[in-house]
Amino acid sequence: MDSSVTMRFSRSALTYAQGVTLHETVADALLSGLTWPAAEEVGTILDAGCGTGVLTERLRRAYPAAQLTAIDMAPGMVSQTATRMEGDAARRELDTMQRALAATQVRQGAERGSWNADDRWSTAGGRIYATALASLSLR
Repeated sequence: MDSSVTMRFSRSALTYAQGVTLHETVADALLSGLTWPAAEEVGTILDAGCGTGVLTERLRRAYPAAQLTAIDMAPGMVSQTATRMEGDAARRELDTMQRALAATQVRQGAERGSWNADDRWSTAGGRIYATALASLSLR
């Protein structure tokens, strides 16, 4: 492909998707209009021509365990996709951490709803300290 086209796409990457819902509409139609395999059946996905990552993000949500590779001829587009996916990865990490934290909450007795002070930091502050930190982490 002509390098001037690649450069123009790269330069426009930051504003490419602003105010344009066509990308989202097409991505949603593609995902809902076709028969897709079950999530556990998909090991690898290649999003060739990923643009700013609208479809890439939706594919990640639909197939969270799959190895997902997104490529585009314009480095600026790949950069926008990476930025979009970093946020998605951070949300997934936070969700995982919050589920794990909620699972350690005391569920019975007088201490129900609190957290045990059983690590090296919260032993000094006690149950109130451990519960305050855990509660704030769940927000």
